[in-house]
Amino acid sequence: MTTVSAVRGAAVLPLILLATACAQQGGPTGPAAPRYPGDAVVLRIDHTGGFVSPEHLATRLPIVTVYGDGRVIMQGPTLLRHPAPALPNVQVVALSPAEVDRIVERAREAGVGTAGDLGRPSVTDVPATRFSLRGPTGVEETTVEALDVTGPAEAGLNAGQRAAREKLRTFAQSLSDATAVEGGAPAVVDPSAVPGGVSAVPGGSSATPDGAPAGRGGPAAAPGGVSAGGGGPAAAPGGASTAPPQPYRPTAVAAVAQPWVADAEAGRQPEVAWPGPALPGAPLSASTGLTCVTVTGEQVKPLLDAAATANVLTPWVSEGKRWRVTLRPLLPDETDCASLAGAR
Repeated sequence: MTTVSAVRGAAVLPLILLATACAQQGGPTGPAAPRYPGDAVVLRIDHTGGFVSPEHLATRLPIVTVYGDGRVIMQGPTLLRHPAPALPNVQVVALSPAEVDRIVERAREAGVGTAGDLGRPSVTDVPATRFSLRGPTGVEETTVEALDVTGPAEAGLNAGQRAAREKLRTFAQSLSDATAVEGGAPAVVDPSAVPGGVSAVPGGSSATPDGAPAGRGGPAAAPGGVSAGGGGPAAAPGGASTAPPQPYRPTAVAAVAQPWVADAEAGRQPEVAWPGPALPGAPLSASTGLTCVTVTGEQVKPLLDAAATANVLTPWVSEGKRWRVTLRPLLPDETDCASLAGAR
């Protein structure tokens, strides 16, 4: 049975609605103007390092990114099947300038940019969690080693370190709750699981009839993923967005390629003609052997259409050769494969 996790993006809206309502009880003051450039990263939470494959390290998506124009882009429900879909489920919600400001306030209250000694649990091969916040003089970063780890592994930390880590962990979890499928199995089973552990989905999870993640085939979206028509998302009193998460529509996709190798467990995989620039592309780094091409312009839609029925083990055929391709939708602040080359 194909199951999916609950929508992480849905966790953002109740939090922001509540926070904004409290902040605006003094009466209406009119809509606030954005204080940041539209594609500027105001806040990003992502994982760095950890014991993961080179292609996973290169293509790993941030947990959540808040942009200056109010877009919040995050990973959506995760299909638990082998092989996994070719495209990650990336979703977007639209927030008001006041809501963006409140997120920045909460990040600072949690210690982003100011936290001191956060210690290091006695574990290895676990990714660190990095918080990047746009400040008045540049980007402020706070990196927490093994933030996902709690319990006995934190025994060597002092009370101050544990308290500071818990504030950051709670903040990260409030923006992107991890979930679990019926029976308690983790919805995300690699080391990049979202901070805060997992929680059960009441009554199990659901998928659309064709097995796609819930929300992937939702309302049509304008460029950037915000729903089109009617002046944008519906607004609640105080300007808080009530629109559900929408599928993120990338304008460019990075394709990380390596020679295709059959997977006996997955069985026969049908070949698919590669609709983008010729593979394998340029090297990402000398140490990994991975290569990458950037799909842009009129080639993006044919690629997304083909990938909708493909999976991570699909043999993509380019110039007579078969390739295994990891597709990574590029975010608004990313331009091409070079944006992935510096991934940590």
